[in-house]
Amino acid sequence: MSKQISDACVALVKKWEGCRLTAYRDEVGVWTIGYGTTNADKSITGTTIKKGLKISQATADSWLKKSLNKKYLPLVLKYDGTYHFNQNQLDALVSFAYNIGSIDQLTARGTRTIAQISSHITAYNKAGGKVLTGLTNRRKEEKALFDKKVSTTSAKKYSITFQTEDKYKEISYGGNSIYNSACGPASLCNALRAAGIADVGLETMCKLAVAAKARVDGGTDMPVLLKAASAKYGFAWKSTSKNAELLAHLKEGGVAIMNQGSTYQVFSNGGHFVAAVAASGETITVLDSYWNDSKYLTWPAHHAKRTGQKGVVTATLTQCGKATIDRAPSYYLISKKPKTVTTTASVNARAGAGVTKKKLGTINKGAKLVKLDETKNWIKTSVWIARKYCTIKDGKATTKMVLNARASNSTKADKVGTIGKGRTLNVLDKTENWVKVAIWVAKKSVK
Repeated sequence: MSKQISDACVALVKKWEGCRLTAYRDEVGVWTIGYGTTNADKSITGTTIKKGLKISQATADSWLKKSLNKKYLPLVLKYDGTYHFNQNQLDALVSFAYNIGSIDQLTARGTRTIAQISSHITAYNKAGGKVLTGLTNRRKEEKALFDKKVSTTSAKKYSITFQTEDKYKEISYGGNSIYNSACGPASLCNALRAAGIADVGLETMCKLAVAAKARVDGGTDMPVLLKAASAKYGFAWKSTSKNAELLAHLKEGGVAIMNQGSTYQVFSNGGHFVAAVAASGETITVLDSYWNDSKYLTWPAHHAKRTGQKGVVTATLTQCGKATIDRAPSYYLISKKPKTVTTTASVNARAGAGVTKKKLGTINKGAKLVKLDETKNWIKTSVWIARKYCTIKDGKATTKMVLNARASNSTKADKVGTIGKGRTLNVLDKTENWVKVAIWVAKKSVK
């Protein structure tokens, strides 16, 4: 799940931009309406801003939120791979970008630290070389929001499956009771529910594990259970032992199963599965299905911390890494399956939504593409191209030659088309050898 702005960002922009519901010419003669909306935003509004135009407050609010999410949020997210912004930092920077136009200079194109970015925010308080009181105050509020800590205890209330209900003492899970040995199925129930993927009962999940032969001596073979559950409930998963991948996944809205071993006791005094469902900074919110009233109160100092909700604890990323250090893989990352479209004809790949946008290449008939966004007539999707044949700068990749466009970052992945030489594309992700780039295709050519 991709990051979005929160209501705090919208409120901050509204406070400093002001709103006019009748079209007017700004100081340089550009027709403007709402919270600074102009004809440069026509792809968002679908309306020509001109003399006599009037809109409702609801329309002005809608246009602002769409503009913030579609036009200015991407200017911030192109640096998120470097910084992993929390919600407050993201909101502050989108407000800054809405006023300034980008965060390129503020971040020194991704070379400054978070602390340096914070210290430079208030320097952007001038217009025409003069310090303006309004800009000074706006920058102070943006910096305050940027620096504000995100609560390490999620305010969200979770619906949690507990294997330690008395009734489960008498219900078998492949030779032992659900009470004693079903942390694998229970954690998966908790993860799927927290992600909004499926609400599955614990006995149902245990039966699936037994039928799939995921129930083994000592517990649950999680990859086998995930394979069976993903086919039934429609989610995607992959494994990793890298802390950075876990953190990024959680901050993007995914969930995970953490595979604790026996060496470093954070969530149990032995092997144990728990569900990681959120991250703030480097603090992970965890749902523990094996719960009793005294758990986490008498363990060593390095154990996880209780929150105000039964079954919900927090642990640092470092603690999670230590807890899983003797297990491979450490984490199973779970996410909703992305929506896909299939091209019904050979179609042009363009830099934006519209036939006037630059042609980047050609996508083959029958190509399966992940849908990232859409307008009335266009679909935003992505392809992977070889990194060594690109020049990457400021969040963009420029091709040095005609390149194969692939469905994923592997030479074994399906070729879905080609990208021309000298084309510049927005970078969505990258690995050591591959770059994921954004393209748009006509909706009439996909199904």
